[in-house]
Amino acid sequence: MELKGIVNLPLEIIFEIFAVLPLEHLFHLSRVNKAFHELLHDPAAASFWKAAWSRAERLPALPPHLSIPSYASLLFSTDCRACGISGNFAVLTGLFTRYCDECMEIRLVMKDSYDFKVPGGRSCVNSNHLNDRYWKQWMLLPEAEYVQRRWEALNSEKEKQDYLAERTEFVLQCLKLAWPLQHWFDTAEQRRVAALHALKVERLNGVKQRLRAEGWEVADLNGCGLELIRDVYKPEWFIGERGLEAVNAAHDGPYNSPLTEWQAIHTDAVKILEAHRIKRLQDEEDRRIQSNLTRLRSIIERYQRSFFAPGAGLGYFPTVFEVATMPAIQPFVEQNPLFDVGDPAAEQEVAALLPGLNQELTAGATHTLAAMVREALGTNTASLSDTDILELATSYFQCLTCGQGHLLRWRQLFRHSCSKRTGHYSTWGRNDYKAAVARHAFRFSNGRSVRVNFVRGVASRRAIVASCGFDPDRATFTDMDTCGVRLRCLRCRSYPEKQVVLDWEGAILHDASRHGGCPKKAASHWERIADENAARVCELQDALRCEPAETDRGTCSWCGCHTYRNPKSWHNDDDLMTISVVEDHLRDRHKKVDAEEGVDYVVDWAPRQAITIFKPSLKENKTATSKVKAGLGFFADF
Repeated sequence: MELKGIVNLPLEIIFEIFAVLPLEHLFHLSRVNKAFHELLHDPAAASFWKAAWSRAERLPALPPHLSIPSYASLLFSTDCRACGISGNFAVLTGLFTRYCDECMEIRLVMKDSYDFKVPGGRSCVNSNHLNDRYWKQWMLLPEAEYVQRRWEALNSEKEKQDYLAERTEFVLQCLKLAWPLQHWFDTAEQRRVAALHALKVERLNGVKQRLRAEGWEVADLNGCGLELIRDVYKPEWFIGERGLEAVNAAHDGPYNSPLTEWQAIHTDAVKILEAHRIKRLQDEEDRRIQSNLTRLRSIIERYQRSFFAPGAGLGYFPTVFEVATMPAIQPFVEQNPLFDVGDPAAEQEVAALLPGLNQELTAGATHTLAAMVREALGTNTASLSDTDILELATSYFQCLTCGQGHLLRWRQLFRHSCSKRTGHYSTWGRNDYKAAVARHAFRFSNGRSVRVNFVRGVASRRAIVASCGFDPDRATFTDMDTCGVRLRCLRCRSYPEKQVVLDWEGAILHDASRHGGCPKKAASHWERIADENAARVCELQDALRCEPAETDRGTCSWCGCHTYRNPKSWHNDDDLMTISVVEDHLRDRHKKVDAEEGVDYVVDWAPRQAITIFKPSLKENKTATSKVKAGLGFFADF
């Protein structure tokens, strides 16, 4: 039977229905039409409201100034209680009412600003805080005016005092009821939100079930963002026996079409799922490659440990990026199912390729560096092989990350992290294999793309070699290291009673750090000192290099980790490896307790220290005598 037929029922049956209805249903029934409203608000219908109130559970206590129908309206209706306009207006529990914004402007007044003529009148009216920036107390203007009129109408002082006491007691009673009322509204809101959330979850699961039946995978449905589809939670749609195939409905906005609800949801869901599937597959492929690169890195480390035999020093040190991008290795990392699962045979096959690849990479790096030297030195070196030209004493390289004061020979440059380029990986696409390799290489090694400079300082190096009595086009590092020639700089400020003396390598570093390292003319500003004094300088410098100093750099023979002589702020802790730090590194990472030089680590000696020659007249000078005692100088005529 439809609801409109209930008005045709006999009154006896209607009254029987009224007698068993819960309070909330009785209130809503009183608003169905005018007839029911008049019937249920008739004084004779008070028994129905009282019976419904007596059966109600967990409702806040009835305020003394409200009837049951009025209180039911406050509890179960969100409309304005003054003008009756429909809306979801907040309840003012301290005032036991609910107003729209327009009525609040008319019917509320700030408690502190109202001109009370009643002594202590502010304690005789109910008040409520509003969520405004002042957090002031507001009261009902009709209630304040009513209290003032009643007080003024009384004649005797005793009647007025009794009335004020009565009102104060009334306000305290209302205040005690206001807190439980607020708690009831808060609890009701929590239940409403929980029920709405449960309905949303039910509807979303229904959508996922339909999509799962169409063949979409669970991995695509979870976390793809289907809850962002606007119409999934549309109130008039439901999940029941008919599922989401509800009747055709007019849709607001872009869905103003004859499509069914499920078709409207399906259109957006497929777009989201397709984008999510593409991203998921890309992420899975990226994780697979990253896992293979980690496996490749372990294989390279094992090879490096066997490659750096005790006492062999360090050769070329390939990075993960360099090895992974070789045509022979790339298929294993990119598309080999056995390598994906860590098959020992596949790993051994990769390990067997590494010696040949290392030789190929070494030859390529050697040729690249030799080409830089040939371009800078000209055609005089055309007859020399790549190795021979790199062994020339003028073939020093400069790392622009470490600064001008750090020059590298070609074998040092091979293992220098700053020279390990990964390329401009940010320009590659997401699906590019090299981009995935570059991301991995950047994480596991120094992946900064830095430049290595050779041209700067060539003229200065040639002039220094010539000052030592050698041909700059033929002299090698071995020739210069074994010669006993020592030099002093003529461009620096000279003192008649002392000379600062350097070996040939110290002179090159001196020019690079003090004089720019690139004189345009080949004319030398270095002077060779007397042979007898040079011999004394050599003795002192050799004595200072008998034991590695804390200023020297150590390089781990097991993994190639090294440091810089002049660390900069952008170098990480693994790079700051002095001799004491390299021993800690070997103990902590490689479990080598008694590390040996030349076996477990290689010392990259710092340049020989400068030696100062003082004339005998300075034997009483404290600075001169302290340097002589420290082995950094001696007294002699020059």
